[in-house]
Amino acid sequence: MDESVEQLQLEPGEWVTGKLVDRSGTSNYIVLIRAPGDPDRTPRGARNRDRVGWQHDLGKTTVKEWKEIILQHLSDGVARTFNRIGVELLDKTADTLLGLNPERALWSLVEDGRVAHTLRAPIYFRSTSL
Repeated sequence: MDESVEQLQLEPGEWVTGKLVDRSGTSNYIVLIRAPGDPDRTPRGARNRDRVGWQHDLGKTTVKEWKEIILQHLSDGVARTFNRIGVELLDKTADTLLGLNPERALWSLVEDGRVAHTLRAPIYFRSTSL
């Protein structure tokens, strides 16, 4: 039975924030693991190139800008994987965003204590200000 993200029930101790977890070596890739129910990218022939205005300027947007975009996206209280965040915001999967400003912003928000995450894969993220 697949549990949707909206129905995800985690114990309070399973969410962490603040000090970053070890993401060296292969641990860096755990954030790429998709969860059941994560959305798929739009099929290649059906993609709307205007879906998000700043999609084509990904390299020009700063970590600071991404922090605000991600916080706004998480403000609905839904826990999401990095993959789901990427697909919903940019129609890009987590593997294409690894090491780019959206991922840097997400981990910076964790370090700032504004976003919490789970420790077991798949890794979920949620706002701490709800």
